[in-house]
Amino acid sequence: MPGNEENEEVIPASATKPQSSQQGITDEVAMHVMRIFGNQNQYEPTQAQVDKILSLQEKGMDYTHEERTRVSPKQKLEVTVLIVGAILLLIVFILCLFSAKEYLGEVVSGIVGLLAGSFGGYGFGKSKTKKDE
Repeated sequence: MPGNEENEEVIPASATKPQSSQQGITDEVAMHVMRIFGNQNQYEPTQAQVDKILSLQEKGMDYTHEERTRVSPKQKLEVTVLIVGAILLLIVFILCLFSAKEYLGEVVSGIVGLLAGSFGGYGFGKSKTKKDE
């Protein structure tokens, strides 16, 4: 009856196909999946290949360790400039402390400002570098 839709039963499309063709498709898909994923565990490297891979990995790790522990000329220069600058500031402070006590407040203020500016610039440069990465 056209007006009585409640009694009409919907038959899924898979139920109209014969069971044997559905099974054949499933078997075919399973075969393809086994061909694609099933053959991956069949390759086993020889002991010589494993030894070669391990030796190359060890060489790479040694190279990385050497690179990280080596002090570059740039780092040596930076540390040298830092030490010389600290010694000069200490000498100026000591000379001012013993010979020109009237300028001691200005010298201390200048040294503190120089150090604070240095650390502020270092922090700004570090944050700028992290944003660029």
